[in-house]
Amino acid sequence: MCKYIVSGGNKIEGKLNIRGAKNSILPIMAATILNENKSIIHNVPNISDVYIMIKILESIGCKVDYEPDTLIIDSSNINSGEIDEEYVRQMRSSIIIMGAMIGRLNYTKISYPGGCAIGSRPIDLHLKALKKLGIKIEEKKVYIMLNKPEGYITSAKDEKGRKTVLDIVNVDERIYPIGRLDYDSSGLLLLTNDGSIYNNIIHPRVAIKKKYIAECRGKFTESDLKKFKSGIDIGGYVTAEAEIDVISEEKSFNSRKNSNEIISTVEISIHEGKNRQIRKMCASLNHEVISLKRVSIGNIKLGYLKKGQWRNLTSEELNYIKSL
Repeated sequence: MCKYIVSGGNKIEGKLNIRGAKNSILPIMAATILNENKSIIHNVPNISDVYIMIKILESIGCKVDYEPDTLIIDSSNINSGEIDEEYVRQMRSSIIIMGAMIGRLNYTKISYPGGCAIGSRPIDLHLKALKKLGIKIEEKKVYIMLNKPEGYITSAKDEKGRKTVLDIVNVDERIYPIGRLDYDSSGLLLLTNDGSIYNNIIHPRVAIKKKYIAECRGKFTESDLKKFKSGIDIGGYVTAEAEIDVISEEKSFNSRKNSNEIISTVEISIHEGKNRQIRKMCASLNHEVISLKRVSIGNIKLGYLKKGQWRNLTSEELNYIKSL
């Protein structure tokens, strides 16, 4: 394998011709921090990431002039080692500024960039490389349990402007929900900024059991229960074996039909996570789901946590997840 050996300690100066403007412009802009003087970049592509990086550089004290196709960046007076989260979350590539900031100031503080899905993240490679160079990196990991109410999207943001679970869980760290819990459902939802924990729960090899309480229209027959347990075609996909137990059956008046009906409360356990899977499974047996609540994920139980409330996971719960 080839390797580069770089001898430092010399003043950075000179001219370079670099191909691939769209891929190279952001690393070049970050590198201007090391110059401690004016850097002039020609043939700058007109892309949104360039404007975001300009805001990042200006927020730490750089003076930036952007003329048509040309950037003039003066990094003489950098006055902050903290990158404004408002800008970082807009661009995944903002992580490339870390190395230059550490080289110039010996430290930097940056939030997790936008666009990074929990799991295999581009930022992990950067952190690994910096650690290999002897840089000490402190990552504050958070692990949260939320009793999600109905009417919230299980996402970090929503293009339609609907409320998300992050409107409830207000922490400084950039966290992400683990798995799905649809808009109309409630119950146990885990959130974290730890990619390894995310994979422990989501990865198909784990097959962790998730338990739900559902209220459905109609009486579940023995045939229904047998089909549910053996697997159901929910439209191009046959579900794996599931568990279902009838908790109660009560008569109720259906005002739409102007007649009485049976409302069944059932406990359902699955280890898959297809979109709206339980609702589709029940619908295939002509049982409309009225309400759906997740009460446990493996050994982690919702308990008496009230709807809309959240708490940090206990050490016992965290150790369980790490053992998966």
